[in-house]
Amino acid sequence: MGGKNHQPCRNYIDLSTRLSRAVSIACIELEMANVCLEDLILAELSGGRGTVDGICDHLVLSRKSLLEVMCNIVLLQDKMDRLGYKDLPTLHIIDLDKLGQRLAGMGMVDKTAWDSMSSVMLNGSFYASLSMFKDKILDLISLTATLNTTIDNLRLSADKGCTNVVLEENLPGSLRADFARLYSSWNIFHREFLASSILSAEVWYASGGFTSITGDKVPMMDKKHYGCLSNHEVLVH
Repeated sequence: MGGKNHQPCRNYIDLSTRLSRAVSIACIELEMANVCLEDLILAELSGGRGTVDGICDHLVLSRKSLLEVMCNIVLLQDKMDRLGYKDLPTLHIIDLDKLGQRLAGMGMVDKTAWDSMSSVMLNGSFYASLSMFKDKILDLISLTATLNTTIDNLRLSADKGCTNVVLEENLPGSLRADFARLYSSWNIFHREFLASSILSAEVWYASGGFTSITGDKVPMMDKKHYGCLSNHEVLVH
């Protein structure tokens, strides 16, 4: 969605949007896998039978989209290298803490995620953010594959119409733990990915003199904190 694609600048917006799109599809497919699981449970509760095929199919598609995310990150990094990407100077003169407090207060970001991504960006630039997200995507890929295996092992329970019993009584083969790990990792990723996206957008807005998404001017640090950067040349990539 447009609210999550990153905006380091115009030359990179196509790849950053493709990256965000792949993230969205991966998440949608995970949710569809959960819907199929719920359909299976409802079928059994009605005295019928279901199958784990749909659950596994959607998890495969989710993993495929996560691999596409990885591909787009690599392509974005390569393009940044070719074009000599540099962070906009405004990254270092925005009062990121004050901006984060405003955004969190308006329900736009999670403050912990904002602080985490601010630290990553300030200490390692947008490159560091992409490297961090690669690690998190690799983790999601692994957790998705693990859940897929766990669900595939429930085929016999589904054939017998007792998947709901396995879950309700936490019997051997229950998928709750693997599902919980995957959902938890996704939730953390979403908060940080959104915070990173909003941060990159705010840096861009400040570089062009545009209004913050809070509706106010982007808050800047006192000049004494950035010295010669007060007369920085805005770099539009």
